[in-house]
Amino acid sequence: MKEIKIGFKTVQIPRIGHEPDLLAYGKAYRTCDINLTDGFIKCMNNVVKIRQDEKGDFIDLSTIRHNPFRGLGKVYI
Repeated sequence: MKEIKIGFKTVQIPRIGHEPDLLAYGKAYRTCDINLTDGFIKCMNNVVKIRQDEKGDFIDLSTIRHNPFRGLGKVYI
């Protein structure tokens, strides 16, 4: 897992592949849950993509249904 901070919260991004530091760049994958400091919010069957722009790598939280952080949009990792 790669953890990123959103305010005081922590979001875990699952790793894929055989390399321990390999993330799913440009590939869609299912996320198991969003790990919050005050508990777990399950986001099963949601597809998240890690994308790149001129600022770097980011995930788009607006694509996750039932996500309290949808309004944040891009979160850089």
